[in-house]
Amino acid sequence: MDAGTGKPPVRWGEIYLLKARKHIALLVAYGPEVRAYIHSGLAARLAATYDVSLIVRHPQSPTFRHLNGMHLLQMPASLEGRVLSKLRSWSLRAQLRWLHAQGKSNWSHYLSGSGQARAGSSPRISFVGKLMTTPEVAGAYGTLERWWGRHFGTNRPWQALYRESNISCLIASSYAGTYTLPALQTAANLGLRSVVTTNSWKDVYATTNVPVAPDRVVVWSDDAARDLLSMNPHVRPASVVVSDSLHLQPFHNVTGVIGRTELCRKLGLDSSRPFLCYTAAAPAAVLNEDEIVACILEAVKTGVVSGNPQVLLRLNPMEDGSRFNEVRSRYPNLVVQKPEWEWEPNKDWCCALENDVALWVAIVQNSALNVSISSTVTLEYAALGRPVVNVCFDLPDLLPPDKSNRRFWDAAFYGEIRDRNLAVPAFSREELFRHIEHALQSKRHVSSDARPAAESSPVQKILEVVAEVVGK
Repeated sequence: MDAGTGKPPVRWGEIYLLKARKHIALLVAYGPEVRAYIHSGLAARLAATYDVSLIVRHPQSPTFRHLNGMHLLQMPASLEGRVLSKLRSWSLRAQLRWLHAQGKSNWSHYLSGSGQARAGSSPRISFVGKLMTTPEVAGAYGTLERWWGRHFGTNRPWQALYRESNISCLIASSYAGTYTLPALQTAANLGLRSVVTTNSWKDVYATTNVPVAPDRVVVWSDDAARDLLSMNPHVRPASVVVSDSLHLQPFHNVTGVIGRTELCRKLGLDSSRPFLCYTAAAPAAVLNEDEIVACILEAVKTGVVSGNPQVLLRLNPMEDGSRFNEVRSRYPNLVVQKPEWEWEPNKDWCCALENDVALWVAIVQNSALNVSISSTVTLEYAALGRPVVNVCFDLPDLLPPDKSNRRFWDAAFYGEIRDRNLAVPAFSREELFRHIEHALQSKRHVSSDARPAAESSPVQKILEVVAEVVGK
């Protein structure tokens, strides 16, 4: 203590370091970023080294009530100007035509509707349309788009936010989102660093064009990294990093999760009996999923699938479950779990609550297997070595290829799952029953060539990436 004031002595070195701390901003435009940035622990880990702010589109969400000293900033509502938006549309359209000319039609169900329609094959293609299939023309559109963005794309509200908050680096989950593009373009024009951590394994294929190249873009697999670079020659190879998604962070350490007895009590299951978990897809993504659930329940009821397993239906967070009402009335032993998510359709907001993250890890750890349409759930089960059966057929009738459940299994982004045998496909109900029976009887984990554990956790990997970009 200072003898004259009775206060601790001033350590000028500590004050200098405090003032010199870089300011990192995490962009939370949609609900998935809550799980990726907050529930994963990334924001808290960053706050140990940097000043951290969350730039949030929906700050009224209760998930932001306890931020432990982190700043909460309102996301500017300002979007990009009309000319730049048009250029982005034209550039993407040209790129999609070029991709389809290279035979990339297996991505078509994830490409934008307007681009997909124009990029598809047609009996008559105009001269201009043929020109747009060449890499030179597609590249010219992209060059014009990036030039205009650099010179005229600075967004005033975003510029003011960055300068007032003295932000050094922006972390976002999309390189082409409606809300993230003005933020990334303005950050690039001001010389701020940026890191994009893609939310989903299909992001590279759903949003093929990278209008503003970030300092680092993190993708889920080597295939996605290769494809991203082939579609965007202006992106530096050294800027693309491969890492598990932040959504998988809770599966890297499952100590302290809910025990089986408590989990089954909470869900209404019998802890002495095995249960399979059917995870419902987004209602807009698939058709007649209730028929699939019903056929599994009927197979269990009639003994086609032996052992009398329980069936847990985990609803999609963005539904009320009414599409399964008829199935529930026919099979009252079906256990339905609605995820503990905050869902506000009118605000385009859906995010997992922290309690649900722990609950979901416990479900994955304790269920005998997962049955679902090919989805992200496969990776979550594979992270804990649990069996997965993917439904690759339709009921009651075969659907067109662009609506069939098989399209997800055949998708380019699902290649790693197929190659590493992280899931087994069922192309008929008979195959589905056989795979379920096998998983229940053998109680085996996935095959030995499953994806190896990462050397570091997803959060640790992003911390390393941020340190490379901005320094400690």
